[in-house]
Amino acid sequence: PDYLRLRVLPSSPLYAKLCASDTNGDCTLPSKVVLDENLVYDAAAMLEDEYAVDTIRTIELSVGLANPIYYEYVRQPCVELSFFNAKKVTQGEVKDNNIIGPSFCGNPNLSIATPMCASSDSSQTISKIYCHYQGERVTYAGAEALCAANGGMQSHPWQVRESKTKSGPCVDGVNSSFHSWANAWCSVQVKIDFESGYTAIVNEVEPDHAGAAQVEPQVSSDTLNFFKTYWTDGIYPDMNACLNLIAGGASCAVHEGKSCICDTTVVNSAVFASADSSMSIDQLLTDLRTGAVDPLTFDSGTYNSLNCGIEGVTIYSKSGDCSSLASDSIFAFTNKNKAYFLKNMHSTVHISGSNDYSFRNPVQFINLVDPEVRDMHYEVDAVLDSLFYHPTHP
Repeated sequence: PDYLRLRVLPSSPLYAKLCASDTNGDCTLPSKVVLDENLVYDAAAMLEDEYAVDTIRTIELSVGLANPIYYEYVRQPCVELSFFNAKKVTQGEVKDNNIIGPSFCGNPNLSIATPMCASSDSSQTISKIYCHYQGERVTYAGAEALCAANGGMQSHPWQVRESKTKSGPCVDGVNSSFHSWANAWCSVQVKIDFESGYTAIVNEVEPDHAGAAQVEPQVSSDTLNFFKTYWTDGIYPDMNACLNLIAGGASCAVHEGKSCICDTTVVNSAVFASADSSMSIDQLLTDLRTGAVDPLTFDSGTYNSLNCGIEGVTIYSKSGDCSSLASDSIFAFTNKNKAYFLKNMHSTVHISGSNDYSFRNPVQFINLVDPEVRDMHYEVDAVLDSLFYHPTHP
């Protein structure tokens, strides 16, 4: 098919890295290339699409007159929070009846969906999907920018057709391959099992223009995908407590007499306000529950390294010093020959309208909107690592 491709030009530092030219200046094109340092783009290279996109999936290189060469970007392991402030994401065509198929809640800060553009959000026309390359995923802000660049705005679609002439150059696969952002609210709710206190994720979406509000089965109110939950002080709402929450005005509902479904509010805060030599690696492993990427992968100057006197530990901070750490500070150290990068953040999920019930926001590798086999492997690897690096393991 004549898909849009993300083409990398010879002037690009990424092209040079993938080309890996020999002493004669000919590209060797190794089958695997590890980006072990930040690539420096000059002003001209910054104008190319590869610098403008939120994320890369596959890229195309042309070397001489030979057929193009394609590389796939393999993202490093990265966890994400399960509860968040969300936007609606949709999949599939929207026909003349304006009914949108089953949808999800998506984290607008993640590159997991395509734009869905219209001339205005109230325009009852066929929406269009734009991209820099086929299969591109963008954040919600990236979707807004792509729509604006093409003379439109991010929409809650009235109609979508799997036809390039009707819904734009990047619509191929709309029924099966990807989801698209919608300019619509979406609520990530919690379903609490009365007997165990285990929880499941439920999505509630803004109704479409036909009044329908369908969600995918795995995040519907009937979901049985419960998981162990770390409630504050071990206290969670039972049936009576759920009824009291409802009577007190909390946005909750009893489901089939076995569980309570409630709206949630997420609060992120710093675990440590400061750091000093009294802290230890064991304390960090106990108190810091969210991973972070290596701060050296950010643009130069984003993070500053701090030596706060903790043996074997380097702290990276965007601003401030050892006496004033923020939730985006990162603790870096090695334990049992394994490198750790832990974020100084505690993310807590509260039942909206109540101060009595909260739990730790769990992290996961697999995104429900855009699942990848790669992330399933990462999840399994993390489970195995937790066994090998458990404190009880020698």
